[in-house]
Amino acid sequence: AKAKENHEKSRRFHETFARIQQDAAELASQFSQRLPYPSPSSWKVSFVPTFIYCCKDEDYKNEKCWLLCEPELDGRFTKWNNNAGAIKSSTKKTQSAEFNQSTGFGMGLIEESDEEDGDRETIGPIEIDDIPQAFSHFTYEYSYGKKLVCDLQGVWNQDDGFVLTDPVVHDVCPSGKKYKNGATDKGLRGVEKFFETHKCNSLCKRMQLRERTKLDLIPVFT
Repeated sequence: AKAKENHEKSRRFHETFARIQQDAAELASQFSQRLPYPSPSSWKVSFVPTFIYCCKDEDYKNEKCWLLCEPELDGRFTKWNNNAGAIKSSTKKTQSAEFNQSTGFGMGLIEESDEEDGDRETIGPIEIDDIPQAFSHFTYEYSYGKKLVCDLQGVWNQDDGFVLTDPVVHDVCPSGKKYKNGATDKGLRGVEKFFETHKCNSLCKRMQLRERTKLDLIPVFT
């Protein structure tokens, strides 16, 4: 937790952080509910809860210190993307596709076909590193272009999936107002930066998320 000399400012800062993380958590819940069936628990996305405490401390103004706390993350800390379009490259192609009892993965989500006309569309394996990128894309589509969650960082394991913290939510305001969610919220420009580098992966396609570029974004009205 980071304390500031002005405790009122510190409280507002922590409250904004907690609100952003809760917004991201609600979108993560919707994403996890809409994963293609069957999908293992290791594909789910969640955010750790946050708690704000007011502590009595004579070293601070009004003898108050505001602290923001959250459960400690257990595992290797990884950053999958940031708020400027940068993404982590995938390194494990073996952890993909269909769930099975021994490993949690297998081969059943690799391809789908259109049996009516005989054409066969092949969708490649869903890799673990695909999931955070698909989640960011999902948040944009699900919010009708009003939000995009990125700066995804935290830990992953096969039991809990992705457990994340400290996200950025780019908020697209029709009036052009910026920084609703703090200095890292770049609004429409942040969304454009995401789609400059995002290439729809196999999970995006399985979830039928529309392929987009920064020139093909959802108009946002009041």
